[in-house]
Amino acid sequence: MALNYLWRALAGCLLINVFISAWLFLAIFEVALFLVIAKRKGDLLLLGKDKAIEHKKSYDQYSTKLLEQLHLMIASSLFITYSLYLILTFYPVEAPIILQEYIVIFTIPISLYIIMRFMYLTSSKPELARRTEKAFFDKGIIISGILLYLILFSSCYYDVLVGLFGG
Repeated sequence: MALNYLWRALAGCLLINVFISAWLFLAIFEVALFLVIAKRKGDLLLLGKDKAIEHKKSYDQYSTKLLEQLHLMIASSLFITYSLYLILTFYPVEAPIILQEYIVIFTIPISLYIIMRFMYLTSSKPELARRTEKAFFDKGIIISGILLYLILFSSCYYDVLVGLFGG
């Protein structure tokens, strides 16, 4: 299922004639897998093993413990991918660190919070895992998402913002 998201991203890049980076490819795959595993875990917790198997035969292959371990593994991998992408992209070894690039590092703990909050919400309320879009209406995720966006936006458009507001 996570591969469907990759195919969509590849098709979109092909349509607009843009090269897809390995980082984007990996991140899309990990986010999709993270959401799919949360949904499967939510189904097992909410429906119970027997009803989940009636719902979808493939649930016979899963246990809640296995899905929890896979979810944790993918969450860790997603966080590491995001962190390494930021560090390797914004902090090249030979270039000096400048302010607008430095503030991007503050998004790393915010991204960790978003991942942990989503895992908490989908574990404590399995019905949210079945409809993951509802988890994104959580106040903590909304506030941290806005903060993440503002930091990334201000970092990418630092020169423009300084020109507009700082003279």
